[in-house]
Amino acid sequence: MIKDASRKGHNHAVALRKAMPQPISRKLLKQTVMTTVYGVTQYGAQEQIKRQLRAMDIVFENLFLGIWPGTPLQDLKKWFQGCAIHASKLHQTMQWETPLGLPQVNAFPPNFVHSLDSTHMMLTTLFCHKEGLTFAAVHDCFWTHACDVDKMNEICRDQFVALHEYPIIDNLSEFLIKTYVDELPISEEDKKMMSQRFIPHVVPGTLNIKDVRNSTYFFS
Repeated sequence: MIKDASRKGHNHAVALRKAMPQPISRKLLKQTVMTTVYGVTQYGAQEQIKRQLRAMDIVFENLFLGIWPGTPLQDLKKWFQGCAIHASKLHQTMQWETPLGLPQVNAFPPNFVHSLDSTHMMLTTLFCHKEGLTFAAVHDCFWTHACDVDKMNEICRDQFVALHEYPIIDNLSEFLIKTYVDELPISEEDKKMMSQRFIPHVVPGTLNIKDVRNSTYFFS
């Protein structure tokens, strides 16, 4: 089975290389990757990529975008969506806390992801200040003086690793159970059922988050 999957993947890679011999631009994939967390459909993602291919003057007869539903990312996304649905069934707004302890509400899961980004920016800011670096930001761009860029890159990566070594999802689960199960006047049967709903049954992927420190283009 593994050999068959490997062969199939190889055949797809060869076909893609023939259809698109030039390097793949960041713009080709960015929109689809970014909108995945917002719930873009397979059809919508396909149309996004088609538009980018047309802009690159790439002629294609067929385009099929496949998203493997068994990936940890997709499983986590479904759990996020389920949590929001069950909070709504309890007639409650969706609430959570950032790793910095700041309360958040609504627009979940997209704003959950944004809250992690803002946490990373805050940590980067604090550690830049600690090292005596000037820090400026516009949206998701971090700026400093040219002589300090290498140091900022190091801090930026270190704080990203520190943030994502934190048990973010486990802590979110505990917060949701406390907020929507322990503190609400619901039956014991509903408490048992809701407790299970707010526990993420997601198998982690294989990414070693520490590799971010050695990635040239993770932050650029």
